[in-house]
Order: sequence, then structure tokens, then C-alpha cells
Amino acid sequence: MWRFRGERMPASSSHEITSLLQAWRGGDSKALEGLMPLLYRELHQAAHHQMAQERSGHTLQTTALVHDVYLRLLGSGDVSWQNRSHFLAICAKLMRQILTDYARTRLSLKRGAGQAGVCLDSDFIVLGEPRVDLLALDDALNSRAAFDERK
Repeated sequence: MWRFRGERMPASSSHEITSLLQAWRGGDSKALEGLMPLLYRELHQAAHHQMAQERSGHTLQTTALVHDVYLRLLGSGDVSWQNRSHFLAICAKLMRQILTDYARTRLSLKRGAGQAGVCLDSDFIVLGEPRVDLLALDDALNSRAAFDERK
């Protein structure tokens, strides 16, 4: 999105980053595109730090986390960016939110999200003797096995 493997990141000054943040705050949508390559390495390091605190075998990768932050920044409303530190702090907070949302989704899927609930009514509870004669069923299955073992 902003850089390729092996490509050197441009050296940037705090003034350049602050100018881009102010331009973005002023409504220049292209300012974010100019800003991300300048701060990509720092964002990637922050994402790496966040991912190091997650469980092993996490399916979300560091680069994907940075790209998700970028997408959320695209959709962000009016933010009064103060400086580079403020921007990076907001990005770190977004990373935590993304990881939290990811964990919530994973847990909800684990617990049957989207499945219809089953109401346990007293009509469904079996009390006393089962309605099916299990001994007769076992005898029938054994006699069927004597006739045709595979079935």
C-alpha cells in the first residue's frame, strides 16, 4: 500500500509531518496518503509491539493491522491532529480497538453467533423411562448385522 519490501523509507522532519496533519485536518484527503509512507515504519513497529502481546498463532498479521488502521483513518471524521505524537497515539489506540473487535468476533463465533437459540421447554425433557426400547433396538441392529455386516 505504501511501501514494498526492501524499499527505503524517506527521511521526514517533524515539521513536514505536522504540516501534513494540519492539511488533513483542513480537509485535504491526499495528506493522509503523503503521511502514511513517512510514518509507516513507526506504525509497523507499534503494530509489532501490539501483536507481541497477543496469543501465539494469532491469524491477524502485523502488516494487516497497520493497513486496518489506515482504513479506519480514512473513515475518521474531524480529528484535531496536534502533532506526530498525537497521531501515533491515536493509531496505537485504533490498533487496540481492532484487536479487541477481532477477539470479540472470534469469541462470538466460538459461542455460536448467528445461530438460532433453542428454547428448553418442559415438553422436551425426558423423565422416567425412555420412549424407545433400547434393548429391542440393539437386538434389531444385531440381527441386521448378522444379515449384512456393513449395513
